[in-house]
Amino acid sequence: MYDKYPGSPVSDVFPFGAHHDMAYEYARDHTTLTWQKMWWRESGSIPGYFLRALCQAWECSIQSLLEPVAQRKFDSLQLDDGHVGPVFGNLLNRP
Repeated sequence: MYDKYPGSPVSDVFPFGAHHDMAYEYARDHTTLTWQKMWWRESGSIPGYFLRALCQAWECSIQSLLEPVAQRKFDSLQLDDGHVGPVFGNLLNRP
């Protein structure tokens, strides 16, 4: 990810971890994957900025967006190309 390349233009604009949502710092040490822990991890990154923008556009809370994802643990999609394994990510549904 971009944080592994210090000095890159992206890491200058989005320094890794510099913009975590401090309201969820308590969740960083949860022993299971909770939506709060997911948000703590993502909130200071480019995907976190995307999730904030998505919540604003969909007029929803970060909880309503991430809680279903955390309950599923992970999402994957098998592509039609048999040479490529499953693609992992988060399936986001509009609440």
